[in-house]
Amino acid sequence: MPTLYTLVPGASDVPKVTRSGRDLQHVCRRPNAATLPGMKTIPTILTFCSLLATPLPQQSSREPARLDRAGWNRFLSQLAKLPDKPALRSIATTEKNLKKAIADQPTAELRQRLAELLVRAKVPRVSVVEKGVLAMQAIVLLKRVLRDEPERLAARYTLARTCLALPSFFGQRKQGLTELKRMFRVTLQGGRLFGFALIDRALAEGQALAEKDAEFPLLRGLLRLWALSTDRLERTRAAKLASQAIEQFEQARRLRPTDTRIHGWLGPLLFITGNEAGLAEMQKKGRKEMDEGVRKNPEQNLFARALALSIVGSELPAGKQRTALLRQAEEDFYRTVEICTGERMDRSRFQVPADANARTDHPACGDPERAPHNRAGTFFTAGEVFLQSGSWRRAADAYEESLRPGTTGKWPFRRLAKDRLEYALARLQGKKHPGRLTPAPANCVLCHRTR
Repeated sequence: MPTLYTLVPGASDVPKVTRSGRDLQHVCRRPNAATLPGMKTIPTILTFCSLLATPLPQQSSREPARLDRAGWNRFLSQLAKLPDKPALRSIATTEKNLKKAIADQPTAELRQRLAELLVRAKVPRVSVVEKGVLAMQAIVLLKRVLRDEPERLAARYTLARTCLALPSFFGQRKQGLTELKRMFRVTLQGGRLFGFALIDRALAEGQALAEKDAEFPLLRGLLRLWALSTDRLERTRAAKLASQAIEQFEQARRLRPTDTRIHGWLGPLLFITGNEAGLAEMQKKGRKEMDEGVRKNPEQNLFARALALSIVGSELPAGKQRTALLRQAEEDFYRTVEICTGERMDRSRFQVPADANARTDHPACGDPERAPHNRAGTFFTAGEVFLQSGSWRRAADAYEESLRPGTTGKWPFRRLAKDRLEYALARLQGKKHPGRLTPAPANCVLCHRTR
């Protein structure tokens, strides 16, 4: 009897076959060892037939563009459970229909779905080279998606994992690790903290793959720092996040001991957490860490210390300790500007020299790519500190500086700064209740948000 089926070696003892559905149904109706060469026992044939009976998500394959995101994810999960031949058939049908839908309506979501489909076409009959070709096609699609909509975290995560899954000769490992880091940075530039768990999982995967890269623990620490400054968290949750952030910053410093910026993140975290928890030793350690950071990198860490002192000072009742902390915070803001400009400032006002980046090219003195509104955010924060201490004239000066042309560009918080300026001027004119102030966003967002 001639062989009617092409046997393809598989991972199990059930051979993979290619043949029409009609013939396969005939085999399964009357199973015997002679019908399918390579299947030596009746149980093996029955196992094969049960796999064949796995329902194919045909409707989803024909109309993939009509599924919502949850339905699409379920379809991909079903696809992963299919035997090779039905899976390949379903992939081909879905790919054809997705390409047709993209031609009619080229959205980022449809391109992302096509890329996810190509990535999942990893069945045993596909060779390493074929898998690589499919993965590279998916990478091109995902890059286009992210160029149009950079905040698509799931698409960026898929891109990163696709790059990292490829063999080394494709040269995509560096790109994959970079995309994992960008998940945090792009979200920060968007100004809204969403997808915390996914971002943290991505960074943790990168940390495991690149154990000597200090950037991953550093970003995991900053992610928690952002969460602590954004949300009104339950005390236990906040304490856990703070503890994790401290651990990550310390790990980053072990890997990169010369990075003086870490003082400016770890010190304030210890200082503020120690104050909130009533742990004097932790608060003392945080103050020492901040002072050390100022000594090594004053351009960056004076601002960090000023912010921490103002946060703790604003929570204290009126008195000598509150006044001392707020005055030190104000002085740190003056010193920051003076170091960057090389000019002495009048302490009765807060008027910044025309070129706030005249003396040094230090990133903290300008608006670097990663913090495109650094100066506007710094001056706005100085205004907040002057407002807390009741220095209306200096507060108005600081808000005016944050609105200076050439400082703000397309700063998203211009309206907020104008409202603060009007409030400070009203108080300066003697109005006791000029109106309510809109709460300011997290300080990191003031400098980093671009959209």
